[in-house]
Amino acid sequence: MKQCWIDVYKGFAIIAVTVAHIIPEYRFFYLFHMPMFFFLAGYTLHPTVAHKTFIVRKSKRLLIPHLEFFLLLLVAGIFLPYQANESVIQIVKHYVYDTESLIYDYGVFWYMPVFFISLVVCNILINNRLSPIYWMIILYVFSIMLGFFHISTFQSIQNVPLACTYMLIGYQCRSFTARCFCTRTTVVLSIALLIVLYFLPDRYLMDMKHANMGIPVLSTLLSLLSIGAVIVISEFFQNYKVLYVVLSAIGSASIVIMYLHQFIHYRLEDYLPASLLALVSLLIPTFLYFSYKFLFNHERKATH
Repeated sequence: MKQCWIDVYKGFAIIAVTVAHIIPEYRFFYLFHMPMFFFLAGYTLHPTVAHKTFIVRKSKRLLIPHLEFFLLLLVAGIFLPYQANESVIQIVKHYVYDTESLIYDYGVFWYMPVFFISLVVCNILINNRLSPIYWMIILYVFSIMLGFFHISTFQSIQNVPLACTYMLIGYQCRSFTARCFCTRTTVVLSIALLIVLYFLPDRYLMDMKHANMGIPVLSTLLSLLSIGAVIVISEFFQNYKVLYVVLSAIGSASIVIMYLHQFIHYRLEDYLPASLLALVSLLIPTFLYFSYKFLFNHERKATH
């Protein structure tokens, strides 16, 4: 894989997240959309022995925006309420203690604490004497046990072992170049795989938020095959510059889309058909992201 294509992969992943949340027929995207983000995080991870510096840097980059978006949606929800939302006190309580219970506008807020903790854990494990492959196996077995007993924990950290497993797999795949596998045959097979997965029964699907692993091992393998299929298809789009630019732009704005798409979804669901609603829920956050980026860069240049 090439570093410049990471945003394209993220673009596919966040499109899958948005579509799965809005169009029930595409629930099969649950099999790979969140695992793909963890996989890509492992692929781009640059481990360091300076653990304290790593934690501080990632806290500023991930947790502070996480809190800012939560407060933004909390205020926006007061002025543009959604009738099914809980009270502000209940939402804050879930945000602090039990992110798995967050729903509607705040349903995605389980993700970032798990993402942050998993990055920290993987950074420590990769610098450990034991090979990451062994840690991968240990963590995956542990995640199966947690899923079997349906254990819920503070800040959804029951999802950390599985998230770390995907990150470590991504880290181990750094030596592979996806372009080598991007042939017409593999592209056709990848598309065929995703079509087949569309018809999978729900029991095969994963839902990381609720630590539902589907059918252990089998669902994980299908998940990894799906990630590989999306990456191969993404590489194929290198020949189509317009699609590349669009997917790259959406991938760049993936975190903003992650936080805002449900807010937009629930405010407009009575006015737009599902397919158009999914598109709007992608485009508005993307527009806001690039508008903010443009204004911020313009202001920074003006001060120099």
